[in-house]
Amino acid sequence: MEKPNERRTAITALGHKLRALVDAAARTTAGPSTLNRVADDVHRLTTQLTERCRTRAESPEVDEFRAV
Repeated sequence: MEKPNERRTAITALGHKLRALVDAAARTTAGPSTLNRVADDVHRLTTQLTERCRTRAESPEVDEFRAV
């Protein structure tokens, strides 16, 4: 069973990589074929994260200040 701290660490690492991706996307001078290929890759990765999603009304499991 995963521990909340392990999940927080993984979420933080993902957030850093996502920010780097957004920065690279904003600064790139890559051509359309590269951009389309990367967009397809991002779509494939996104499907891995959306298999199980909480609703907006649900608090994150790793939230340190969960409502009781």
